[in-house]
This record gives sequence, C-alpha cells and structure tokens, in this order.
Amino acid sequence: MRPLLEGMFEFFIFILTEGHDGPAMAMACHASGGLLATAGADRKVLVWDVDGGFCTHYFKGHKDVVTTLMFHPDTNKTLLFSGSADATVRVWDLLANKCFATLERHFSSLTSMAVSEDGWTLLTAGRGKVVNLWDLHDCVFKMTIPTYEVLEGLCVVKSGTELASFLGSCNLQSGKRRDRSSSIYFITVGERGIVRMWDSERAVCLYEQKSSDVTVSSDTDDSPRGFTAAVILPLDQGLLCVTVDHQFLFYSLVVHLEEKFKLMLSKRLVGYNEEILDMTFLGEEEKFLAVATNLEQVQVYDLESMSCSYVLAGHTEIVFDRTIKVWSTDGISDDADQPINLKSKAVVAAHDKDINSLAIAPNDTLVCSSSQWTVKTNEFIATYDQHEDKVWALAIGRKTEMFATGGGDAVVNLWYDSTASDKVDAFRKEVSMSNCFGVHFLCVLGKLERIVDPYQL
Repeated sequence: MRPLLEGMFEFFIFILTEGHDGPAMAMACHASGGLLATAGADRKVLVWDVDGGFCTHYFKGHKDVVTTLMFHPDTNKTLLFSGSADATVRVWDLLANKCFATLERHFSSLTSMAVSEDGWTLLTAGRGKVVNLWDLHDCVFKMTIPTYEVLEGLCVVKSGTELASFLGSCNLQSGKRRDRSSSIYFITVGERGIVRMWDSERAVCLYEQKSSDVTVSSDTDDSPRGFTAAVILPLDQGLLCVTVDHQFLFYSLVVHLEEKFKLMLSKRLVGYNEEILDMTFLGEEEKFLAVATNLEQVQVYDLESMSCSYVLAGHTEIVFDRTIKVWSTDGISDDADQPINLKSKAVVAAHDKDINSLAIAPNDTLVCSSSQWTVKTNEFIATYDQHEDKVWALAIGRKTEMFATGGGDAVVNLWYDSTASDKVDAFRKEVSMSNCFGVHFLCVLGKLERIVDPYQL
C-alpha cells in the first residue's frame, strides 16, 4: 500500500507461495514497510520481502500454534517477537537469523504483545489473565500484573497524548505513586467487553468502563462476547476495539465536570451482518435504515454515514410463502361486531421460491416482495439480479424514490429511480425472468439503479 493523494491509497496484492503448511494465524508488518511476518498453525514463523514476494527468514521452535506476532517498533532493532499456544514468547534476531531468547512465564496461549515507548520493556498478555513485563536489555522477567480476565488485546499509551494526561491525573488523585517516569500506561481488552487502563509501576487499574458496549441478546445469553483486539488511533482520535461478532467500536475521549474523563462510544461499524432478513426505513426524513439479521439483533444504520447508530436486541419469526395477496376492505364499517371474510382483490404467484419479505409503498401504489408489481393491474415488470444469494429483505421509501434490498450474501443494496418514463418499454424487453433468486422490480418511471455498487453495511 502506498499513498497517492491525501486520503487515497493504492493497494497491491502479493501471492506468497510455498509458505505455511496450514492456515496462517497471525501477521505483522515491519515499520519500514519492507517486511511481512506470518505465523501459522504449522508452528512456523516466516518473514517475507514485500517487494520481491520471497521468504527471507524461516524460524522453527514453537511446540504449538503461533498465535501472535510483532516486530520491534524501533527499526534499528532487528527483533521479531512471536507468541504461541505453547505459552512461550520467542525473540528472533533477524540479523543473526536465530532465536535470541525464549520467555517462559505464561501458562496459557499468548494473544497480544506490546513494547514500551522507550523500546526496552516488552508487555505480553494471554488467556492466563495476567500481563507479564520483560526487560529487553537481557530478556529477563520483570513482573506480573494480574488482570483477572482472559485478555485478547494489549496496547501501550504513548506520552503526550490525552490518554496519558488523563492517566497521569489519576495517579496524582490516588495519592500513592512512585516515580512516574518509569510508569508504563497500557490498555487491555478481553472477554468482559470493557476497556481497562493500567499503571505498570503500581500494577493497578486506573480506569475501567462501568458497562460493556458489546451487544448480546439477553443477560443470560451464553454466546461469546467481548473484545478480540484494540488499537489506539493516531492524533488523539481515540480507541478502536473489535468485538467477537465482527463489530468495530470507536471510542472518543470526553471530558466531564464530575468524572473529568470518560470513554464514549462515538461510532459502531458492523463488519459482518450474517443473512439479512428484514429491513425498514425509519424517521420522518428516512435518515435511518433498520436491518434485522439472524444474529437476533436489529441494527439501525445512519444512511448518511453508513455507520451503525443503534443495536437493538430482539428478532421476529419469518413467514414464508410463494404468493402475494391483496385483500379488499371495501364495504367494511367501523361498527361491525362480527368477523368478516375479506375477499382477495389480487393474487399473484410471484416466485418459484419462498417470498421472504413484503413492503408496501406509503402512497399505496406499489407492493414490494421478491418482485414488484402494480396493485391496479398486477403487472409484472422486471427481474434485477445483483445479490449473490437469496434476497431476504426489502424496504421502500415513503415516496418510492428509494429501495433497500438485503440478502444472504450479507450485502445491503440501495436503489433509486434513474431514468425517464420513455425508457420503460426498452427496459422491459431487456429483462430476463429466469433468475428465481433475483430481486424483481416494477418501476413506473424507469430503470432502477443502485446508489452504491454494492454498499455492504
């Protein structure tokens, strides 16, 4: 990856052959950008030349799967660290092409590592609910900090940042502090789904979130929860945490009069939606789109930023059918005290497969399902296929100016009317009705085109 213009990057794809004998479990990039380290289930650690695409180092020694990798952040120090499920950390010397040291103070799999700002202290974390500190001058053990939580992510807070200023003030308020010049502030995340900040010198937690922002269906839900990784964003932009269910939570530093400091969730991006089952537009101006998936949660997206503004617990059952019926309410009085059998005004065998969703335009002119057709004439207009799997959800804007479709491919497509009415006849002739998994559209004004191609939420 290299910068082109401000905010734009060019990406390259390298195919590395004859590498690992199994799945790759971890990767790390050298600060210079010229080297890439990979680790796999085959217990090997490989270092690759990015420009040439060839292997420069081949390391063996771990007795189990290698789970985490990290180059020393100082490019003048040619060290590579690898953590494994064998509960050891190995320090590899790239110049000498050998293992420089083996660190053995953990009792479970390693998950994350970090180096202090001065470059001479290594912090290691794992599923043993502790953080170990190591002196890199001679690779000796310094201390253990118990965290009482299975850890998945660890990062060091740099001096001069807002986070460092806050943690320094916490030390002052405590009244019990040692020489702050030797303190290392670091952040941990793990199975509890909360962010905690620590002082290495006192081995204490200085800040802990009061509640988790990780969504679960209920308090008794036994499904996995928590964070899998965390990274401090540059230029004091906050903290980014990744959840077990592939959500990206962005935290910003907010100053309060009473608490002086608090981490506030500023944005939530959903990395994977599973199958999209139902959708609807929300709000007077339809600025939000609610999406229901088979994850037992309803996600509400801001259509302007395409970020997930809300996550709601709950899910509805699915009704499957292959026909669409429009029922007439003509002649029904408000004071009727007996059940009335409604008459079907229109019946359409719309699909060869189950109809997964149904939506009616607010102006009552169109009905959307796996197809779209006019209520007045029951006229089928078109099939338009852009999803790679079944279409489960359809939503239509109040003025029929926008459609949203979602499917088993975890993609949400937004559509709008882009052509004039004189193109309707030409469009009808071009449409194929053979795809049973497609989205069928009726457009009284013209062809429907997607706003994004596709936009995956």
